[in-house]
Amino acid sequence: MVSNIIIGNGTISSELKDKIIATDSVEVISYRDFFNKKNLNISNLGHVKKIYFVGINKSNLLRNIFDTVKIIKFLNSKKWKGNFIFLSTQQSLNKIFKKNFWLITKGYYGFVKSAQTFLIKRFSFFKFSIIHLPYVIGDNNSWDKYFKNISKSEIVYLPEAGDNKIAICDLNKLTDFLLLNELKHSSYFLYSEILTLKELLAKYPL
Repeated sequence: MVSNIIIGNGTISSELKDKIIATDSVEVISYRDFFNKKNLNISNLGHVKKIYFVGINKSNLLRNIFDTVKIIKFLNSKKWKGNFIFLSTQQSLNKIFKKNFWLITKGYYGFVKSAQTFLIKRFSFFKFSIIHLPYVIGDNNSWDKYFKNISKSEIVYLPEAGDNKIAICDLNKLTDFLLLNELKHSSYFLYSEILTLKELLAKYPL
């Protein structure tokens, strides 16, 4: 029986799956295949120890909020006792809510991630860990390609001449952390390095 479920595809899912397979059972479920069903279902849920919520519906960001409510209600109704691990990309997520919960700044994507985090923290009856992430780098993923393309440009105009500092998270180190048997806290911000943008681009040779 499957002990780990990964909801969502991509480089994080792929790396995570490969590492879990070495020691345990795992199933990767497409985000859309999972949530497009009228009624959610996970076979033998009682045997599932961890659910990694990695995916996102990019074509309809608002739908992600409703999907988050849907999975919370499903797991609560089943009185699930495992650990729900939600990955929230921090580079687009600044402070969205004030005490009055008005959307104040920094974009729609950031609002969606903040709303999902709020819902999980407020309404989950099961154990959870929110993993806030900066730019995840590794395995030639989308951010690798993005920074590589910038570094190959003949003329680049960088904010603050590239001296602004940003955090990055190594994909390999991230997945190693996610595989810890016991995540002791409900919220983490993970990063492996803090670099200036110029230093980061220098990592991608021409």
